[in-house]
Amino acid sequence: MPNYILKFIFLILFFHTNIFAQDCENADFSYGNFTYWNAFTGFCCGSSITTPGVVSGRHTIITQSVPDPQTNNMIMTMPPNGGGAYSVRLGNDGTGSEAEKLQKSFLVTPDNRLFIYQYAVVLQDPEGHTPQEKPKFEVKIYDQNNNIVNPYECGYYQVTAGVETDNWQQIGENRFKDWATVGLDLTAYIGTTVTVEFTTQDCGLGGHFGYAYIDASCGFLDIKIIGYCEGTSEVTLFAPEGFSSYLWPETGETTQSIVIPTPQIGDSIIVTVTNEAGCQTNILHVFNELPLPIADAGNDTSVCVGTMVNLWADGAGNQGQYTWYADGLVIANTQNIQITPLETKVYTVYVANQNGCYSSDSSATVTVTVNNDLLFSLPNDTTVCGFNNITIEAPSIANVNYTWTSSNNESFQDTSTITISPTYTSTYYLTISNSSCSYDDSVKVTIVDSEFYPDSLSSYYCPSNNNTDLFGPFNCQSYQWETGNIGDTLFIVNINPNNYDSIQLNFINQFGCMDSTTYYLISLEIPSPILETASDTICMLESAQIDISNIENCYYIWSSIPSGVSSNNTYLNVNPTTTTTYIVQAINYNGCSDSTSVDSLTIYVDSSAYFNIDTTASICFNSDTVLSVINPTGFFTWLYQGNVISNQSSITVSPIVDSYYYITQTVGNCDFSNSVFVTVNNSDFNILPFGTPIICSGDSINLSITPQNYNSIQWYETNSLIGLNSNITVNPTLTTSYNAIVLDQNNCIDSSEILIQVNPTPAFDLGNNLEICENTAVVLDSKLKDPNIIFNWSTSETTPSITAVNSGNYWLMASNNNCTSTDSVYITILGPSFMGEVPNVISADGDNINDKLEIDLFNLATFSMTILNRWGEKVFESIDPTEFWDGTKDGKKVPEGVYFYKIIYTLNCGDLTEKARDGNITVFK
Repeated sequence: MPNYILKFIFLILFFHTNIFAQDCENADFSYGNFTYWNAFTGFCCGSSITTPGVVSGRHTIITQSVPDPQTNNMIMTMPPNGGGAYSVRLGNDGTGSEAEKLQKSFLVTPDNRLFIYQYAVVLQDPEGHTPQEKPKFEVKIYDQNNNIVNPYECGYYQVTAGVETDNWQQIGENRFKDWATVGLDLTAYIGTTVTVEFTTQDCGLGGHFGYAYIDASCGFLDIKIIGYCEGTSEVTLFAPEGFSSYLWPETGETTQSIVIPTPQIGDSIIVTVTNEAGCQTNILHVFNELPLPIADAGNDTSVCVGTMVNLWADGAGNQGQYTWYADGLVIANTQNIQITPLETKVYTVYVANQNGCYSSDSSATVTVTVNNDLLFSLPNDTTVCGFNNITIEAPSIANVNYTWTSSNNESFQDTSTITISPTYTSTYYLTISNSSCSYDDSVKVTIVDSEFYPDSLSSYYCPSNNNTDLFGPFNCQSYQWETGNIGDTLFIVNINPNNYDSIQLNFINQFGCMDSTTYYLISLEIPSPILETASDTICMLESAQIDISNIENCYYIWSSIPSGVSSNNTYLNVNPTTTTTYIVQAINYNGCSDSTSVDSLTIYVDSSAYFNIDTTASICFNSDTVLSVINPTGFFTWLYQGNVISNQSSITVSPIVDSYYYITQTVGNCDFSNSVFVTVNNSDFNILPFGTPIICSGDSINLSITPQNYNSIQWYETNSLIGLNSNITVNPTLTTSYNAIVLDQNNCIDSSEILIQVNPTPAFDLGNNLEICENTAVVLDSKLKDPNIIFNWSTSETTPSITAVNSGNYWLMASNNNCTSTDSVYITILGPSFMGEVPNVISADGDNINDKLEIDLFNLATFSMTILNRWGEKVFESIDPTEFWDGTKDGKKVPEGVYFYKIIYTLNCGDLTEKARDGNITVFK
């Protein structure tokens, strides 16, 4: 097969490979149970979810992907892409304020640092509920210290029915989100244990549900390479699944896979992946050359027909790619396969390494020789009439044993053919065997007998009906009604029921079996309903039950004046707000009814106690509000937490948590009750980072507010306003408190404070670079006295000061409470100091030979030279030992002749006393 075809096959099969790390065992529920998971139940809206144990119907393993009925069959119960053989439904479509939780902990390793979870959510979104009371779904991932993994948003996802689900699909009150995939990079937590937690909660008022479908897996975080082989001009790169967006910085592409020119060995590439929560991570892959595979598929084998055979392959290890063929078709893409061949066949496996590369030895074959002498097939499943004989015939094969059995445990002779007269539907099994092999087949015989259709049927009719239809069984071969009319041979006949007591039907059913049934004609009475109720006068919002007496075996049609009632029940529960007349018409099951089949009843409503009140109120924490009845008329009772708090029509309340207040007005014999729900708005915000952050002096830190649903914010340092945004950057020099004052979206004010601890950074200066003489030493001193400071010199010494005797760069790193500063100094060892002989003649003729008064000298501490002419005039003066006299004065050559010099100098090393030299020098040209 050409190499490029094999690469294309591998590219297709790559998407169907799913490897799970053992450290994350059963994360995908592949065991078909909750092994290595902890299950809990409880109640919603702040109550604990701590009762351990799997509860049937609330923690449910899903074994088959079927449409979810609560979504109008629009989402499936298992993920359509990338999932395993199982998923889990957490919660259910029942109600009762239930909450469920699943937890799993695992050790993060380099092989499982990519955690992927898939989820689909169904939440009912009821009106008149606070966000806290509505159903919700939540995902948390904790580190080993029980903190949500950092950054905070990457390890946390929560959605509550309402505004957050407005962009979801909707069927009535049901909001639902189709399957989504989230990938999480846990590289920062390798070597530690993380915990994954999924939670679902019903509505807090007990009448609405929420549940979710979940699947998960762990894997290796790397870029998959396809086609990185010798001689290829391009390779295909696949970033890991589970992320919402991809960016390849080198090409600018934003797809999960890209194609690039073939790189060199040692080249690298980066992809930036972002998950659904907005968390980014960079994945680096370095291109390496892998050995080409040499395929091996083991030895040929011989089996009996119908025997399962395990075939194995090798050549590229567990991470290689394996493609099995038979008769030119792909049959599997796993390293090892199981087959049940019916004939001798050659199986070929093609092996590629992790880079998708093949060699000339990438294929291997194994021949499975099948002994199919006993291969046979029984007749197809069949249907027969009861008590009829049927013969089941198998092929006649010499020197074999025939063994017949049935699902009804019947006994048979061991022959190739059996004749039976079954009375029950049965399956018949035959095993043909010889001394070395055997083979099985079966046939199902379905029995149709006289019980298939009842011997008699009743047909009801109204006394006034002059005709009615009788229906026989469908799909029969023939019909004959004994009506006296030989032409009545259809499955339906129309008669005058008043002329018959009974009619017999003879028929041959679809299986050719003769049968008959008798239809008895029965006249029905006309129903006369009577409506009754305990009292025909009720208070506003009370209910009354209206019952029907004097009839049975009927169905009913209810209506009302004013209109609005529609029902078919045998009784009616009503709670009218105005006086209403209820009407029922009774119709028997044959549709019989007349003017006597109707009755009516009027319910009178006393609304004197009814009142109006605003049923919701909203206040800020530590404030109050007035709750008042509109147009009060009677006696009032206010209740809070079961206690009477007032008998006035208006009260002032200041709850500190969301609360219900109940009020009842009594007028005469009637009471009317209502409730007011007061929402206490608490901004409930936090300053990030949590706790007391610690920084070093000179460093800065970012402070931010979460959540960010506020109208305005003011940041203060002491009493000074320093910012108005949700994020500020501060760089305190001393430990300092910062205060945030927030006006939230409900116009409630709250504040929070954070203390930033500033640890001092050691400050020191080792001075300028130094020059010292041979065999001398110099002390390098940090001058730091704090005993808590940790010193780390380039010489590995750990004292505040050191003595240096050699040339080189010396540096010090001083640390205190993780705050570090560094400085360095370079020391040069000077050679011996000396002053050589002073020449007594220079030519100064511009031929660059002996043109200057050059002196051999080195390492002088001080130096001065003065040159005078014979009249004592100064012609040259310098304190720079590298500046030599070139026989000029003021840029002009001096006349030939004798000049006098005086040199005063001191050495850096050796004799440090001041020395002087003088003499004369002759200038000629």
